[in-house]
Amino acid sequence: MENLSGIGRFYLHLGNVTLGEDSFANSFASIYKGINDDYITIEGLPNSSKNNVKIYNLLGQLVANKLLNPNQIKQTVTTKGFPSGVYAVELQIGHSIVTKKIIVRY
Repeated sequence: MENLSGIGRFYLHLGNVTLGEDSFANSFASIYKGINDDYITIEGLPNSSKNNVKIYNLLGQLVANKLLNPNQIKQTVTTKGFPSGVYAVELQIGHSIVTKKIIVRY
């Protein structure tokens, strides 16, 4: 066996950290839809002037785009008129983006 501690070697360390993830945005922002609700609730938003939410259907089509109020910690986005199905909710908080899946069922 060769000595693996010499010059010119590299080492790979695996951990539980995801590259490119903003842990602040992902750990504090919560996106959910109640079973009987016709809206999506977004909670835990930091006071940032660049809070925006986009909702996409499974075809990748933008079905909703809303600039969120920077002074509210809890906000809602309507899903009225959305056909039943799975949607991707993209939440932009400052320069970070968090994406979650939601199910709309009527």
